[in-house]
Amino acid sequence: MRTLSASAASGDSDAQLAINIFCRSIAKTIGSYAAVLRGVDLVVFTGGIGEHSAQVRAQICAPLRHLGIVLDGDKNQAGGALISETASPCAVRIVTADEDGQIARHVRRLAQTSSSDTAPLPR
Repeated sequence: MRTLSASAASGDSDAQLAINIFCRSIAKTIGSYAAVLRGVDLVVFTGGIGEHSAQVRAQICAPLRHLGIVLDGDKNQAGGALISETASPCAVRIVTADEDGQIARHVRRLAQTSSSDTAPLPR
């Protein structure tokens, strides 16, 4: 996404098209879930793109205003934890991902399970 954003900023229309398609796809997914769940209370952005791209967050949320998903532009640019407008019916948050920590927890759990199951493997 960093590469696409840099290319789009320097006028590459194909890069901008790729970003537009990506954002529209996510907005459609949120809209689909909103239909199934009969509304949205919270939208969370996380991971590299979700945590670091105000442009992408804004582009995803813009067509979802009718669902009550309303970003505060200044908060979105600043990247604080809560980026929706105060009166927005749906909260929009940025949650820092901890992929490395999660992987470490899984490995520790697997290692503890494996050490108690010390039966030799068949040859």
